[in-house]
Amino acid sequence: MASRKTRADPGVADAAIGSGKAGSAPAISLNALKEQAAGLRRAQLMAGLAHVITQPDGSFESWSETLPALIGVEEARIVTSTRHWLDLIHPGDRALFRDTALSARAEGRRAEVEYRLCRSDGAWIHVRQVMEPIPGPPDGAGRKRWFNTLQDITAQKAAEEKIKRLNRVYAVLSGINALIVRVRNRSDLFKEACDIAIQQGGFRMAWIGLANDTFTQVAPVASAGEVGDFFQSAALSLVQTHRAFGFVGRVMLERKPAVSLDIQRDARKLAKEQCAARGINSLAVIPLAVNGRAVGVFALYSADAGFFDDQEMRLLLELAGDVSFAMEHIDKSEKAEHLAFYDPLTALANRTLFHERLAQHLAAGPETQHKLALMIVDIERFKTINDTIGRQAGDALLKSIAGRLTALIPNVRLARIGADQFAIVVPEVQSEEELARGVETRLKEFFGTPYPVGDSQLRISGRLGIALYPEDGADGETLFRNAEAALKKAKQTGESYLFYEERMSERVSERLALENKLR
Repeated sequence: MASRKTRADPGVADAAIGSGKAGSAPAISLNALKEQAAGLRRAQLMAGLAHVITQPDGSFESWSETLPALIGVEEARIVTSTRHWLDLIHPGDRALFRDTALSARAEGRRAEVEYRLCRSDGAWIHVRQVMEPIPGPPDGAGRKRWFNTLQDITAQKAAEEKIKRLNRVYAVLSGINALIVRVRNRSDLFKEACDIAIQQGGFRMAWIGLANDTFTQVAPVASAGEVGDFFQSAALSLVQTHRAFGFVGRVMLERKPAVSLDIQRDARKLAKEQCAARGINSLAVIPLAVNGRAVGVFALYSADAGFFDDQEMRLLLELAGDVSFAMEHIDKSEKAEHLAFYDPLTALANRTLFHERLAQHLAAGPETQHKLALMIVDIERFKTINDTIGRQAGDALLKSIAGRLTALIPNVRLARIGADQFAIVVPEVQSEEELARGVETRLKEFFGTPYPVGDSQLRISGRLGIALYPEDGADGETLFRNAEAALKKAKQTGESYLFYEERMSERVSERLALENKLR
């Protein structure tokens, strides 16, 4: 291979090449040698190979014809010493190169080092250099000549980085798929998905946002990484301003992902100062859709410029699809669970949930050492009202009744247990008399004011049956059955309310009558 090193006179070389003796191997012509050298040069150019021989003082003794092409300069402008070569090396790699070279020289051994080198056009390339001492006597200072093989490994490094990035995204995808199997609510899904993006994907920052009810703003619901005060300056509006939508708004409205491969050079509004402070150079915002409608975004921020290429985005779109699927599945599960424990018309607890809550109250009874009352309210003549005003108006009346009950009584103590019946738990009853006074007051508030239904005002009435814990039952089933018995008795006698024990009702009535006479 031709190099800068001085070569022998061609005529002498021709004579030497053609001086083979009879019976010896065929002589190789000069043209054949030139063709071999040219072929070797082309192969080295394709492989990005070059070599340099350095003298003991570090100056370049000779170099291959491929070296200028490697660093992108003309032959006349090539550097001629290791010291000047060091100036071309990336500042972050100079110490590594220097330490490797000095160690190799001190020990007289072969060494290998990889570093970034600046070409004449300003582009950075990755170089692998092998340093080998050349056999022969050292100079007066004990230094030797060195043969240095250099290879441009930029493409190889890019491929390695590509594999690393894809592996990171695959890890995120795998982690979120595992999360979907076990997660049971949205908040856990969102928080853990962001954590996985940081811990397994190596992203600098990740957050998930959902559109508000009016679809005017994306509200972050979970985040991980170097978030800090990022959202104070991030444009998360879905409202058009200055004839344009924000980055996130465009993703939501078009239901398409948006990417910035170089945030600082991007003309769009991307919280550049905030990203620069966090070492973020590229980002991707991916829409989350449920039932075909965009409901939020998954935003990922990387330190690597150009991180989100086509392959990464295909995986991230799959990831967003998995998160969206999980959201939809959780919504359906929550709705099914709600229907299992709540009345779909009034949104109050149903009979099943009420019995569970009653059991919880009873379990706490011995600790509090207080009585507990279970009351069942029956709306009188509701079937007649429903048949008269129609089913739709009847449903509206039930909703109004539930609303008024909820305003008077904490929702956790209230349930709809039948078509026209409601159940109420009153914990910590001090005395039967006090309870009776409260019942009379609440009955007036509850039934005294008419209920508006359409253009009409309806007056309704009702009856109550009351059972007390522990006198009327030590468990929820017995207590409930006795409250129903008290209600049945009240409906038969026309009383507004009755306690389970008739003697108790009579005693409470007598005391209240006496109090009224005394007043």
